[in-house]
Amino acid sequence: MKPIKISIIILNYNSAQLTEKCLEKLYNHESHHPFEIIVVDNNSSQEGITNLTEKWQIKENISFILSPKNLGYGQGNELGLKIARGEYLLILNPDVEVFPRAIDTLVEFLDKNSDVGLVAPQLMYKDGTIQDSFRKFPKPLDILIKRTFLRKLKFFKKRLAHSLMWHKDPEKTEDIDWVVGACLLLRKEALKDIEYVFDKRFFLFFEDTDLCRRLWEKGWRVTYLPKAKATHYHERLSEGGIFDIFRKKTLRIHIASSFKYFFKYAFRSNPRNP
Repeated sequence: MKPIKISIIILNYNSAQLTEKCLEKLYNHESHHPFEIIVVDNNSSQEGITNLTEKWQIKENISFILSPKNLGYGQGNELGLKIARGEYLLILNPDVEVFPRAIDTLVEFLDKNSDVGLVAPQLMYKDGTIQDSFRKFPKPLDILIKRTFLRKLKFFKKRLAHSLMWHKDPEKTEDIDWVVGACLLLRKEALKDIEYVFDKRFFLFFEDTDLCRRLWEKGWRVTYLPKAKATHYHERLSEGGIFDIFRKKTLRIHIASSFKYFFKYAFRSNPRNP
């Protein structure tokens, strides 16, 4: 029996239907590499997770972890990462559908580039438009611009576009500061160089930014690979202006995470601009 090459971690939270669809696509996904699937349920309230486990746990190379509490994005995925046997670790949101051979394309890129610690595909919305999933490391002013009327002013609009890298060709492979954490292929060897995969202080949002930054600090490249593609059936949880903070819990969490991120890196230089 060949050793596991890829461990795929899927974090489910009240999204059993999406998770099942994701599993079906993965089992029909042709791959040249042995893989395992680890589904972590983050203490969902839906009964669907029971039906999901009963149906899928009999499949080969699939396991379920049922968390007794909602640990958030980072620590929920961490439960799966701790038992992963693969050389490479794929963190995959249940609302992501990878294109044929996309996973193998990511794997082959890591095989050929030993200094890359993380590689991510091009994400597209279901209508085919490309998601701005790769970005510059943010600064406090960038968050302020994004959340206020400043984003409508010419100077600040230009800065926001630069931060979100809208000027870059989305079909070009290149190293980037950080990438949205919906679909990430990580090299297990690279993770040994950082103290943890995800920082416990981030419950939701900025875990992916923080992870990429720590990889860069240890000398590992983070690369965007548009040759590998995936559809992201995405609902933006952090969308909204500054006044929406009073009605949207996820926006409050996003802003709180941004404060934690900026406090953490307040006195540390940008690893990509030494």
